[in-house]
Amino acid sequence: MMTPTPEISEHFSPMSPDQIVLESSVLNAEALWRAFAVARGHRIIDEPAWLAVDSGEDIGGTRVILRGPVTGVLQRAALSHLVEGSSRPVVVEDPFATIDLRAQGLAPRALSVMGAGPFTREAIPPEVVPSAERPGITVRRVAGDEGLLLDADRIVVEGFPLTSYQPYRPGRLLPAGLLGMPHISVFVADHLGKPGGTCMTVKDAHGVGGVYWVAVLPEHRRVGIGRALMLAAMRELAGLPMVLCATSQGAPLYRKLGFETALESTWWQASKPT
Repeated sequence: MMTPTPEISEHFSPMSPDQIVLESSVLNAEALWRAFAVARGHRIIDEPAWLAVDSGEDIGGTRVILRGPVTGVLQRAALSHLVEGSSRPVVVEDPFATIDLRAQGLAPRALSVMGAGPFTREAIPPEVVPSAERPGITVRRVAGDEGLLLDADRIVVEGFPLTSYQPYRPGRLLPAGLLGMPHISVFVADHLGKPGGTCMTVKDAHGVGGVYWVAVLPEHRRVGIGRALMLAAMRELAGLPMVLCATSQGAPLYRKLGFETALESTWWQASKPT
């Protein structure tokens, strides 16, 4: 069960364990998108009700992380203006379920907000098959290797897939600037000598670890790459409460590894996946 983290804003008082997961996921997502903004040179819009990262005319669009329920008339109007004024696709992460952006041309997508830990390294679930007996899969941590980061970049774009980043051009999603950020870690899984999967972890200033961009290329699926990546991520975040957002396809694996669903979050985005 998750434990309280310091300096969490008091949207709920007192907070249940599920609400702590919610707040922790919001703060960790902010840390992720601030890192992306710095690495890409994108503009940060820091408002009391949300954090937004605006790519301007660059690829990537606008990402909005709601910090709490949007209930006021002025807040709703400002959010609508932000969405309607963007020249690129917009994604609004709303775990509080207080907005409806259909009139702005966005469609809702449900994702599970999940939490786990903190675990000691010894308590992290073991490999089903020891890696020594499964030489076909190895996981490498990207450490200053721009070539390996580009492998991760390609796997995310092609593995999800992210249509707004296609046709694929190297380095647009995961820029090299991430390599100099100690709170960001990227992992690449090789299968039979070829990069087949990737994921990213974020350690934020509030003592929470987040797992992102867990992606496996179609030709490398169903051989254990997703589990191997998650175990590497969990070992990286050992000792910290962990959060992630899961699709219905990914959630069963995360449950097997000890994650529990705290709530369903709505992501508002263009009708066609980006």
